[in-house]
Amino acid sequence: MSSGAASLSAVPATPARRGPRRPLRERPIRSLFLGTGISRIGDSVTLVGLIWIVFEKTQSAGGVALVQFAYTILIPVGGLVVGGVLDRFRVVPVMIADAFLKAAVVLLVVLAEVAGAAVVPTGMVAALYLGLTWMIGGAGLPTVIAGAIRPDGHPRANMFDSLSYSLSAVVGPLIAGLLIAVVSPVAALAFGAGCSVVYGFLLWQVRFDLLSHIPPASIGAVGLHGIAEGFRLIFRSELLLALTLMFTSLNAISTLTAVVVPVYAVQTLLAGAAGYTILLSISSLGQMTGVIVGRYLAPRFGVGRTIILCTFCGGLLYLPLIAIAALPIAAAALFVQGLVGSAYGPWVQTLRMRVIPPELRSRAFGSIRTMTNSLAPVAALFAAGLVPALGVDGMWVLIALGWVLTAVGLATAAELRRSVT
Repeated sequence: MSSGAASLSAVPATPARRGPRRPLRERPIRSLFLGTGISRIGDSVTLVGLIWIVFEKTQSAGGVALVQFAYTILIPVGGLVVGGVLDRFRVVPVMIADAFLKAAVVLLVVLAEVAGAAVVPTGMVAALYLGLTWMIGGAGLPTVIAGAIRPDGHPRANMFDSLSYSLSAVVGPLIAGLLIAVVSPVAALAFGAGCSVVYGFLLWQVRFDLLSHIPPASIGAVGLHGIAEGFRLIFRSELLLALTLMFTSLNAISTLTAVVVPVYAVQTLLAGAAGYTILLSISSLGQMTGVIVGRYLAPRFGVGRTIILCTFCGGLLYLPLIAIAALPIAAAALFVQGLVGSAYGPWVQTLRMRVIPPELRSRAFGSIRTMTNSLAPVAALFAAGLVPALGVDGMWVLIALGWVLTAVGLATAAELRRSVT
């Protein structure tokens, strides 16, 4: 195995003569993942800061909902546009530009707060921008991983990618809460902007090394034809379509879960806001553990079969919550559910990388992200009526059923069942 001492640009171009690349051992890869982790934590802190600063100005739940709506509504739209832009301009320059633009947009909110004017409008603009450009990282990072890391290093790299998401979900709100409580929401926004600047500089320093492993620019990537190519690839591949529909379903179900958990914490566990945050953190820790475990165990049982089985069992593990009324036991149950439901590790993204051609990577990942996020806003609207109609226990049954039916659908994809590693 390669020691990883050389830079990306020094690695021979012929795959057969290169040893397996070890993620985070080489400076460009290390800078990429370090910057990505910092950026995601910064984004999490920024979103909490935006929500709180708008809440302070409006003193209503409607203000909070407005920020959430502004943030989520353009995520699917971004997938339609961003993928083509990434393929056209070779990913890395777009990621660098976005990092600095994101910092500038967030700092506009800081300036508005200092000036005491237009805080809510600038907050909405920042939320809209964060949602619109979320796909730059969501599609850009897998594109860089697929090009800059050998295929046998993809599972480990995708594991780091998944852990980075989960870690930011745990750490970001804690940092934001501390900054808001000790200083002000402006401090949280400034912190988030600073993280974006650090990310931009880290990518700038290694841009040539990373670009040496990115395919040439796809001139026709931007426009309707370029967008259609990404979707066409997904619908022509049984494997890609099955995995995309899987996450379309699970993301919609996770929206229902996000709505019912605080109600469960308050009404059933009598634990209040503190119990709610504990459940979220413990569930995220379970997911992180599942990603690590799945990285090493899934190949032993067959990756495709593991994905199907974890989805099926992950759904069933919501059912015990019907009988649980104590916070410690509920937290333990959600930890186990997160572990099992994520125990296929980084293999979904790895399977995608193996069938997506280099010239279509960003568009394919962008199209995938667009589809997987498309039902979440609809699920949020339905959740508002479903929770009062079904009650908490009924919602757990519905959520479990959704996971199980998703697993049944996955089992019909022969190409997925045959996937071993």
